[in-house]
Amino acid sequence: MACHLSLIDPSHITVDGEIGRRFMLTIKKNLLQLDVDKFLRPFTERKVTTGPQGFGQYTGIGKLIDASVHFGLYCRDAAVTRKVLAFKDHLIGELLKTQMADGYIGCLSVSDRMKVSYDLHEQGYIVMGLANNAGYYNCSASLEAAIKAADFLITNWPKEWRTDRSLTLTTLGVPEGFNALSEVSGDQKYRDFATNTGMGRSTGITLREWSILPGGGSIRAQNHTYRWLGRCLMQLELYSRSPEPQLLNQARLLEKYLLHEDALLITGSCSHSECWHTDQRGDGECGEACATAYLIRTMDMYIQVTGELKHGDIIERALYNALFAAQEPEGRRLRYFTPFEGKRDYFQEDTYCCPNNFRRIVAEIPDLIYYRWNNGLAINFYTASEVRFELDGHKSVLIQQETDYPNSGNVDIRLELNESVEFPLYLRIPGWCPQASISINNQQPETITGEHSFVLEHEWTNGDRIQLRMPMTPRWIKGRKIHSGKIALMRGPLLFCLSRERNNLSSEMDLNSITIDMESLSGPFCDQAIRPDGQAFKVRVWSTERNITEDSDPELLLTEFPDPTGEAVYFIPSNPDAAVPDDLIK
Repeated sequence: MACHLSLIDPSHITVDGEIGRRFMLTIKKNLLQLDVDKFLRPFTERKVTTGPQGFGQYTGIGKLIDASVHFGLYCRDAAVTRKVLAFKDHLIGELLKTQMADGYIGCLSVSDRMKVSYDLHEQGYIVMGLANNAGYYNCSASLEAAIKAADFLITNWPKEWRTDRSLTLTTLGVPEGFNALSEVSGDQKYRDFATNTGMGRSTGITLREWSILPGGGSIRAQNHTYRWLGRCLMQLELYSRSPEPQLLNQARLLEKYLLHEDALLITGSCSHSECWHTDQRGDGECGEACATAYLIRTMDMYIQVTGELKHGDIIERALYNALFAAQEPEGRRLRYFTPFEGKRDYFQEDTYCCPNNFRRIVAEIPDLIYYRWNNGLAINFYTASEVRFELDGHKSVLIQQETDYPNSGNVDIRLELNESVEFPLYLRIPGWCPQASISINNQQPETITGEHSFVLEHEWTNGDRIQLRMPMTPRWIKGRKIHSGKIALMRGPLLFCLSRERNNLSSEMDLNSITIDMESLSGPFCDQAIRPDGQAFKVRVWSTERNITEDSDPELLLTEFPDPTGEAVYFIPSNPDAAVPDDLIK
């Protein structure tokens, strides 16, 4: 199938439902609560040296600018939008006051700058944020500052690394920023620089030449998940402009590594201690927020260049579980890591990479729902929303989704048109749904079995409705590697967990000793502790320790994975044969 997918103008998309709620929660309870001076102070003081790399050398202010740019584009609440734009303009205005005459915007003194990767990392994302602000809001001051900053980087790019050989320069931010700047300025030199400049002393290769197995190499930087995914994303972006077959190799290796070599966790994320791992361990520094965000971005670009909506299954799993669990239900606090075994801790900073990458990807979620596809539309995500687009330059189409997804798989799609028109609708059928049905205007439904997508070729008229039904049966998923022989509960894209606190279990209780009576599962029930329309299940269990409660076979509550008190997702099964392989993996 020849597919050409592209993003839709942000002003043409409105998002409601759980995704829209999470979008607005992040704006109101996180973005607009930030202390902007904490981000700006290192740039005004420049007291930081090239000592131990860390928080002082890097705030993530470019990512924060980019997040506010996208939040402003998609927010449909006029009063909130004004606050977001005021936040964005203040942040940018104050940052531009710190730009030096030679173009440098950063935290380091003149004698220390351009010596460590954090400095380059910060500058690259600043160029990206400023370029996107210039492009979306027609801001000449941002464009001028981005050009000066990028020209400074080009002129002063380190020709020989003065850091330890084990540190490979992350290109994160530089290709993204320079590509965005080329797009808005029309100057190809920035994209050429990002594409053709060597990526570090220890690799000495360009973005076009880069080819390292995920998880491969003894150098930590080569095994660093966030960096690896960032480079893969930029190769896919390069392929979208210059479709050289080898530029897809890394994405194909990534797909194989995730789905066939156990690098993808059941939460939809990946990484441990910021690096690739395949043993499936889920404790401690598991599921870095940066890795989750860039996995989602990479799969999104993979969809755009291949036209294969099946990659949306990974995005959906990561979004509803790993990503949303990285934010407390009230919205303010965020996590650097989100393990699925043991207690989860909140990150104590608003600055640095993970909090800002979280904000960026939440701000970009509306981009993941719809794509223009050939002369029609592709629907990748199911959520209450609407999109407007034109066909043949004058035929206006409004498509609305009416659904409570992910609570159910019932989706009604309504069309409003100013005149009848024929165009294809390309629908993702999630892998967790082995059999779906589609009907138009309540006619005889068509059954879809074992397909990842479905195309509706039809001449549409005003008021047409499509009924998509995807049964959501709870399923017990077989564990892999260190979780082999255990099971986890999923329904649709949602993963469920056990909270020691909500079940009044003692701190001494070993959750790994719990055996699930699989046939006793009941629910889903309404659980508003995590979200307004949240879900939970009940199941009877027993333990080798026999000290859960006085009842030998008590009934416990399993809640959605974003439950901040969740500590376990894998359990001993009463009937291992009744569990099924993970639908993403098989």
